[in-house]
Amino acid sequence: MKDYLIVGDVHGCGHELKILLEEYKKDHIVVLVGDMFDRALDGVLVWELIHEHNMICIRGNHEAKMLKYLLGERDYIPAHYHYFLSKFSKKYKIKDLTDFLYDLPMTYKIDDSHIVTHAGVLLETPLEEDISANIYGKCKVNKLSEYVEDKIRWSDKYKEEIVVYYGHIARDKVIMGNSYSKNINSYCLDTAAYYGVNLTAIEHSSKNIYQIKTKDYFNEFKKMNMIIDKNIKYL
Repeated sequence: MKDYLIVGDVHGCGHELKILLEEYKKDHIVVLVGDMFDRALDGVLVWELIHEHNMICIRGNHEAKMLKYLLGERDYIPAHYHYFLSKFSKKYKIKDLTDFLYDLPMTYKIDDSHIVTHAGVLLETPLEEDISANIYGKCKVNKLSEYVEDKIRWSDKYKEEIVVYYGHIARDKVIMGNSYSKNINSYCLDTAAYYGVNLTAIEHSSKNIYQIKTKDYFNEFKKMNMIIDKNIKYL
């Protein structure tokens, strides 16, 4: 049976994703936790690598925002989204991207005790798909409570035994949570690739963590000082 390689938020770091795959992919099934295309400068390469390697992809909040824009359900997206969409539309059909984004799942179940999602899970029912938890990182303490913002670090309150691989909140290292029995039950794989820290992946069976140093695309993009036509439409 093939092993899995779960990759944290890529955010357009296509060059680094390519290096990571060359060094660590082996015969793995690659799963991306979402937030794949925008912010850094090589989102089109990320798209190409996804299809070249038949990756499994999860819908992140950035994919959700991009999809709403392409469907005409929101009027504004930041400049880094437009940078990716402009480059993509010169080489590929926007409809193919829209269909791809529309079909993305909120979670991927590796087995009965391991799942991949983008931002978080419901604390008591982690296998249940929920847009607020899975895509935006909000959680409920119980079924009757209101959603709570992810600033409380849902993983600190999550004590179930099902292991969750996720991203969404950029940190400078992999953050792990623990269950009631003190087993590791969550891995946050967003290690600020866009900000020049690392692109991170974890091998499912061994839990070995692999990292590729990234450029500081945040400041590189700021220097570009893009002027965006807010009325632009991608066909």
